[in-house]
Amino acid sequence: MSGVVAGFVIFPATVWSDSRLAQRQEQVEEQRAEQQEVLENVRFVRERSGQRDAAKPFRGLNLTEASLAGLDLSCAEPTSVGSCADLLGANLTGADLRETNLTGANLRETNLADAKLSTAILADSNLADVNLAGLDLFGADLHQSNLSGADLSGANLSIANLNFAHLEEANLSGADLHLTDLRNANMAGADLTGALIEGACFNSNTSWPHGFKPPNDSNCAQWFPGRGPLSQQSSP
Repeated sequence: MSGVVAGFVIFPATVWSDSRLAQRQEQVEEQRAEQQEVLENVRFVRERSGQRDAAKPFRGLNLTEASLAGLDLSCAEPTSVGSCADLLGANLTGADLRETNLTGANLRETNLADAKLSTAILADSNLADVNLAGLDLFGADLHQSNLSGADLSGANLSIANLNFAHLEEANLSGADLHLTDLRNANMAGADLTGALIEGACFNSNTSWPHGFKPPNDSNCAQWFPGRGPLSQQSSP
């Protein structure tokens, strides 16, 4: 009788062990398939680097942890239809985009969690409502970009170029805006609670949230030595 009982105990344990092994194998296969998918997507993107007039249909691509640093994915004209990078809904989690040129890109609904964006070129890009919270955008070029409604809370925007940027209703709470170029930027309705503004460059065309008191002095005189008095400039 005891042998029969032991058999009943061992059999379920064996089935459970086999099931766990099968699950692990399935997970490994899924990871391999995803890695292969990302590699193919990266190859597809890299093939279009430097081709400013070529279509860049990257919508919805899985580019998790992709190395795209330094690629030129810009378009001939930011307003040109079809040649600007379309990354709508793409997964760029952990991707390396340092010094990547994405001028005119559509980045709406893109997942940029943990992405490396310092010194990225995102001029004229569409980042409206995108979650950029806590990201390092040090020295990024975001002039004339659409960041309306974006979550930039806790982001490092030091030395970034936000000249003529649209930041309406953006969340900039706790953001680092030290030495940031905010000339002509529209921050109407933005949340600047706890943001580091001291040392930022702005002018009379900078639009601040209602009731917000900007610093007494704008640090434009020392912005990029050799360019002249930036406080006098108003064009992008």
